[in-house]
Amino acid sequence: MTHSYSKAAAAVAVVLFASHQTQAQQIETISVIGARLPVQQAQLSAALTKIDRAHIEASGAISVTELLRGQAGISLSQSGARGAVTQVRMRGSEANHVLVMVDGVEINDLSDGGVDFAHLHLDNITSIEILRGPQSALWGNGAVGGVISITTLQAQEPLSGQLKLEAGDASSSNLAASISGKQGEFNYALNASDYNSDGQNVSRQGNEKDGYENRQFSTGLGWQITPASKVNLSVRHVSASSDYDETDYAVTGLPQDTDHYTEIEQYQGKLNWLFAPEGTEWQQDLGLELNHNDNQNFANGAYTNANQSEKLRLYWQGSYQYQQNSHLSLLTERVEEDFDQQDPSGFSDQARTNDANSIGIDWLHQLSGQWSVSASMRHDNNNFFENAESYQAGLSFYPGQGHKLYISAGKAIKNPTFIELFGFFPGSFIGNPDLQAEHSVSMEIGGELQLSQQWQLSGALYKARLKDEIASSADFTSSINLKDTSERKGAELEIRGQWHQLKLTGAYSYLDSQQPDFSGELQPELRRANHSGFISADYSFPRLPLELFIRASYQGTQLDTNFLTFSTVKLPAYTLVDLALSYRLDEQWKLRLRAENLFDKEHEDVLGFVGQQRQFWLSARYQF
Repeated sequence: MTHSYSKAAAAVAVVLFASHQTQAQQIETISVIGARLPVQQAQLSAALTKIDRAHIEASGAISVTELLRGQAGISLSQSGARGAVTQVRMRGSEANHVLVMVDGVEINDLSDGGVDFAHLHLDNITSIEILRGPQSALWGNGAVGGVISITTLQAQEPLSGQLKLEAGDASSSNLAASISGKQGEFNYALNASDYNSDGQNVSRQGNEKDGYENRQFSTGLGWQITPASKVNLSVRHVSASSDYDETDYAVTGLPQDTDHYTEIEQYQGKLNWLFAPEGTEWQQDLGLELNHNDNQNFANGAYTNANQSEKLRLYWQGSYQYQQNSHLSLLTERVEEDFDQQDPSGFSDQARTNDANSIGIDWLHQLSGQWSVSASMRHDNNNFFENAESYQAGLSFYPGQGHKLYISAGKAIKNPTFIELFGFFPGSFIGNPDLQAEHSVSMEIGGELQLSQQWQLSGALYKARLKDEIASSADFTSSINLKDTSERKGAELEIRGQWHQLKLTGAYSYLDSQQPDFSGELQPELRRANHSGFISADYSFPRLPLELFIRASYQGTQLDTNFLTFSTVKLPAYTLVDLALSYRLDEQWKLRLRAENLFDKEHEDVLGFVGQQRQFWLSARYQF
C-alpha cells in the first residue's frame, strides 16, 4: 500500500510541477470559506473545489450527495436509496470530522457531530465550496477533514423566480419554487420545496419499500440601513420523514424488512450586522447564529426514542485590510450547546450542556505580486472539555498565467459528541464522560496548472496523523480514546475545462487511511475506498435548444463490518452513471428527462443496504 501511494504521489508531482508555459490569463475565483474574509483562490494554501449553479442546473440532480459522490477527497456512504442516512468523510476522516455550513451557519447535529446529507436538496442552492484539510483555526471544533460551505439563492435585481415540477418512478415527485428581488434598500429571497417518494426496498430480502418525504423552506432578507451599515437575516427549515430497515443482529447481521422510520426537524438562523465605514479599511461583523436538530424514531407505529440538540453562537469579527489582498481579522465568540435525550420509559432521559468562549486571529499577507503567506490561530476555552488550540499556516506562489504552488500545515480538533460522552441506551450503549478531544496534525502540498485558457489541472498530496481518535470499545457498548495514532495520506487530481460547446469536469482520489486496532497494529479504515473519482460532460448542441449532461462516478473496493460475526467484509467497486437531457422551449420554459443510475448498477456503500436503483425523472421548469 505504501508503494502504491508513492507511485500516485510521484505521478501527481510530475504532472503538476513540470515546466509548462502558456499564454493563458490567470483565472480569479473568490472563496468564501478559505479565510475569515472572501479571498482570491490563488492566495489559498489549501485545496478548494467549487460547484457552481450552472453545473448544478445542468446536472438536474435533486440531492447534494449526487454531486459530491466521487469529488476529490470525498468518501460517501449511503445506507440505501434517497432519504437513507448518508455520511460524507473527507481525506479519510470520520463523518463527524466534516464541518458543514449553509449560508455561513453550521448545521452539524450536536448529538453525533455529523450531518445527514440525505436531507440536503439542491433546489435553492447556488454554489457548493469544498475546502479540504484542517480548518479548525478558521471555523472551530469539527473541521478536521475539511469544510463544506453551501450558499442558497441570493437576492437578484431585477425580480426573478422559478417554478419546477418533477415526477419520477416509485410515485416520486418534487415541487420547488423560488423568488428573489430588491426594493430600495431591501432585498429578499424565498425558497420552498416538497419531495415525496414511495422509495425502494433497500434490504436484500423481502419487498417492503422505504419511502421518504422532505420539505424545505429558506429565506434571506437584507436591509441596507446606510451605505456603511447592513443587516441580514437568514432562516432555514427542513422537515423530513425517512423509512429505514433495522439490522438483524441475531441471525444474518444484515438489514431486514421492518416498519421503522425517523422524523427529522431542523432549523437554522442567522442575524448579523455588517459595518464598513466609508473611507476606512476597517469593517466589523456582529452576529447571532442558531442551529437546532430534532430526531424522533418510531418502530411499528410506536415512539421509541428521541434527541434534540441546539447550538447558539454569538460572535464578533473585526477586519482590517491594510493593503491590497492583505488583511488581519480578529474573532471572538461565545457558544452555548444543549443536548436532550428521551425515551418512553424514561431510562435514557437526560439533559446536558457545554459552553465555550473562543478567540482567534486570521492573517493573510501578499508579500509581492506572486507570493502570499497566511496564518490562523484559535483558542477554545470549554467549560466541560479541556481547553484547545488549533492553527494553520501556509505559503502560496502564483507566478501568473494561472499557475499556483502552495504548501501548508495545520492542527484541527474535534470534541467528543454528546452521544459519545453521555449516550445511554440500556443493553446496547453507555457513554464515556472521560473522553478527550481528538487532535489532527496535517501537512499538504499542492498546486494548479493552467494548461490553456480553457483547461486547468489541480492536485494535492497530504498526510495527517490523528491522536486520541474516538472509537468503539472492544464490545461495542461504549466509546474510548485509542492509545495509538491513526494515519491518513493521499493524493488528489482535478481537471476542468471547455472545448467548444463541451464542458468537462473530473477528479481522482487515492486514499490510504489506517486506524490502530486494540493491539496497536494499523488496519485499513472502513467505508473508505482507496480509489474513487468521477467525470462529467455537459454538451450544448449548436443551433439546437438541447443540452446533454452525463456523469459517471467510481467508488473502489472498500471494507465494512458484519455485525453478527464482527468480521470485516469487502464491498465491491462500482460505477454509477447519471444522464440528463434538457430541451428549452423558450426563454421561460425548459423540459428535462433524467435517468439516475442509468444502467441500474447494483451497489452497496453499507453492508446489506442496496443503493439507489435506476430511476427516471421528467421535469418542467418555468423561469422569469
